[in-house]
Amino acid sequence: MDTKGLRKLIEDKANDAIEGIQRCRDTYRREMAECKHFVIDKVSTFFADLEMRSQKQENVDDGIIQGLIVELMEQLENIDTLLSEIHMCRDTLSKLNEMLTGKVDSS
Repeated sequence: MDTKGLRKLIEDKANDAIEGIQRCRDTYRREMAECKHFVIDKVSTFFADLEMRSQKQENVDDGIIQGLIVELMEQLENIDTLLSEIHMCRDTLSKLNEMLTGKVDSS
């Protein structure tokens, strides 16, 4: 093989190698971009699901809290009613005591 033929063979092999390297780089970049999009999609889906579950739990918690507040208000109303009854009983006992004391003093 002469020098020109050898040079042509080396150039062809070098060009083939450069093209092969470029194909590998293109494939690598494409696969890296696909992997990036896949990971971003999975992470986005994960956080969307997490946010949805968090919102559902907040709604459940809000319902429980609202129910407890209603129950607390009912208990406070019951306490207020009982305090009013105690006050009326105390007033009645005081009047009865005054009546008894007045009867005893006038006897």
